[in-house]
Amino acid sequence: MSQLLLALTTILFTSYSVNPYMKALAATDTLESTNAPINKEKWNRETWTEWKKEQFKNHLESPVSYLNAIQVKSASPGEKLFLNESTSIETTQWSKERPKKVWATVHFPNTGPLKALLQIKGSPKPFEVLPGTARQDNQWKLPNGSIITLQVGKTSQKLWAYVFDPSQIKKFTGFRFFPYNSKAIIKAQVSFFDERKKISHVTYQNIPTHIWRVGTVQFEFDNKKHQLSAFSWQKPDQKLKYIALIFSDGTAPKWTYGGGRELIVRLNTAKPLPSSVTLDFNRTINFYCAHSPYWHCPVGIQEELKTSLFAGEMLPKEKLVKK
Repeated sequence: MSQLLLALTTILFTSYSVNPYMKALAATDTLESTNAPINKEKWNRETWTEWKKEQFKNHLESPVSYLNAIQVKSASPGEKLFLNESTSIETTQWSKERPKKVWATVHFPNTGPLKALLQIKGSPKPFEVLPGTARQDNQWKLPNGSIITLQVGKTSQKLWAYVFDPSQIKKFTGFRFFPYNSKAIIKAQVSFFDERKKISHVTYQNIPTHIWRVGTVQFEFDNKKHQLSAFSWQKPDQKLKYIALIFSDGTAPKWTYGGGRELIVRLNTAKPLPSSVTLDFNRTINFYCAHSPYWHCPVGIQEELKTSLFAGEMLPKEKLVKK
């Protein structure tokens, strides 16, 4: 199962570079699998338990996880960013104003190919960062223990410079989930559009971007009929490998993130697009901004369910990352 999750998260990350929070999305296992056990209740509960163990493994182990981010600063073409030299990780910050002591400088040229040039104190030449380069592939550790990374958005024409504290994860108390809810596994009808519809929106960092609306999903829950849009970050010329349901419900903002939750439903690419899918809301997660204000969560595209879904990830008792 972990291999399936890894494959999906790789697809998602490479197809939507301005939303790195997508890297650990939930992949819903279809109950219609030919080798699924007869006792689906037991199978669902056991695979959900395993899913929780694997779901955030990369974020708990990676030093540049969103759980370790302590600052992000954006720049437009033609601008520069400066990192102050400090013995303290907490006071290591990117700024557009040049400090007295500079550890690193980023130049984001407004001519030529889109790229960022990072000059670190003591390095003989600048490092080049191109659009689509993952944070894991361009990180630099500073003498005070902090880690800096850069990301260049091809679509948004923006640069993001991050500061991470790799020791911050030690203070993390873990993800919280509602108890397993067998009623939250629902058979749904899905209708796909002939052409995907581009939906423009901004991120939590106020960066313009877009997502594709690929269809609608209809289902019944709590004796009511509901409909949600089916979204995808895959390009229109790519065969759909998943759909994303992005919503809020009556559990927000007390128990779940008010800015939205998401459920990813994996599709069988060896078959035609289905007319029905199984929604396991036990595998719903909050947007990463529920934990960190330094991420690129979508804003304003969540749809409201007129019910309360007590299933999936809950809000943390206390935010690990604060501004």
